[in-house]
Amino acid sequence: MKNLLAGLLGGAFAFYLYMAAFQLGPASQRLEQLADGPIEVPDLTLFDHPKALQDAFLTPLGAEGRAFYLHLSAVIDSWYPLSYCLFLGLAILFMTQKARLERPVFKYLALWPAVTLAADLLENYHLRILTTGYPDISMSAFSAYQTFWVLKFGSFLMGIVWVMILGGTAIKKAYSTTMQAKKSI
Repeated sequence: MKNLLAGLLGGAFAFYLYMAAFQLGPASQRLEQLADGPIEVPDLTLFDHPKALQDAFLTPLGAEGRAFYLHLSAVIDSWYPLSYCLFLGLAILFMTQKARLERPVFKYLALWPAVTLAADLLENYHLRILTTGYPDISMSAFSAYQTFWVLKFGSFLMGIVWVMILGGTAIKKAYSTTMQAKKSI
């Protein structure tokens, strides 16, 4: 089981790298080429007001850039969150095993990235609504975008914290086991 999990974790990491390097990277570059000046991508920037979203992203994109963004958001930006959430969930599960935490409740921590995935997909959905409705901005869609953006980043960071805590626990237990083995020699 441990080798299978390590293999799945490696495969998930490769999937994430592929999505980041060969799908999202070139698509983001194309988006920047279509824009009339610098843009701030709303997936990475929390805008505090609809006008800020228009000025920093939707208006500079132009009609062709907005059409490309809608395609990017519907296709690539649906797979990218899956890639990093799958990797994060498997990393949590792997670290739970390495930390030798036997209580079943700890294995449920691996489901935490599902919150991140749902928030990211819902954020993308509301950004598509805002992009489609340009220049009219729906305040309810904008508020939903903000809410899901915060939930996405908060839950993602919490997942990273869990990996670090579980990794520290695994290191501590491995060190303790090594010290006990040395004492018995």
